[in-house]
Amino acid sequence: AFSADTGMAESMIVATRGLAGTSTSVCVNLRCRPRDPFSAYATARAVSQGRAGTTILNTVEQVSMGDGAAGVMAAEVYRAAQALASGRLILPRARNDWRIPVTRLGNLAGRGKYHTAFMDGYAGAAFSTHALSEVQAVEYPMLWAHDCERERRFVVGPDRACRPLDRAKALDIWHNTASRLHSNRDFRINSQPLAMCLTPYPALGGRAWPNLTVKAPAYEIPLLLWANSLLGIMVFWLCGTRQQQGRVSIPISRLTELPVLDVRRLTKGGQQACQRLFEDLQDKDFLPANEAWRDDTRQELDWHLLTEVLKLDPRSTQQAGSQLHDGLDQLRLWWCNEPSVHGGENSRPH
Repeated sequence: AFSADTGMAESMIVATRGLAGTSTSVCVNLRCRPRDPFSAYATARAVSQGRAGTTILNTVEQVSMGDGAAGVMAAEVYRAAQALASGRLILPRARNDWRIPVTRLGNLAGRGKYHTAFMDGYAGAAFSTHALSEVQAVEYPMLWAHDCERERRFVVGPDRACRPLDRAKALDIWHNTASRLHSNRDFRINSQPLAMCLTPYPALGGRAWPNLTVKAPAYEIPLLLWANSLLGIMVFWLCGTRQQQGRVSIPISRLTELPVLDVRRLTKGGQQACQRLFEDLQDKDFLPANEAWRDDTRQELDWHLLTEVLKLDPRSTQQAGSQLHDGLDQLRLWWCNEPSVHGGENSRPH
């Protein structure tokens, strides 16, 4: 069933069963919707004849290879994001690329439970939830919902107080899942700044902010910095679903598959640089992620993450530093110009 009212991207696949290994696929992204049935017919015919990439009745098609390319306007952005997910930083007009240590998030952290597994109103409930007062003593705090105004900085306070319905279950869930690091499950990138956040003390993860339980405390801050840099957000965007413009979702069940910076491979100096960078930025506000092109705080994070934490800029020549800096600026503009990123908002680059 297709809906003309939801504004969500949907697809219908018509396939013929064949032998294993004999099928091929091509992803075709239309820059605009066909105006009428004749335009749609002409577009479909051009695609079937291998003429995608030409202009037909003001509809421009672009062929992109790979499953994750659906809904991506610029092939260069897709290639850059795909390279990042495999540990390579490819920047526009740079003479060479840079290697970045990348691993699956599951190698560094476990994921929390889906909220329906323990909240009131669902089978096996362990907690009921209530509004959190600033002066309230809370045994089981939770970060449940989004509030863009509260999420402009790395550290976001809990917004719910949980009361145990079954104390044994409540204790088990708390000790197995409560953490400071939380991941944004439905990332509204054209209004929300953070892909991950820290709570000031351990808290349960709710509908919007599931827990990430790191395997070592030293992983928290490097993961937080990576996730909120341009590079980390681009990988999140690539790996998530983009059915609604300006929003990216990664189900909790797939969260541990997300490619992230392999913080185990940071040098001691890199780990210390992470701590300094966090302390320098923790009191500064971020703009929504789609405004990375004009966000001074995020640009500061990007530059110091690459040059001080990862030491990608060899500093041996001025040219190398310029390539890194200018390439990052151009990549930001490209990514922020993607329709699935800005979602039609006026905050796109201009």
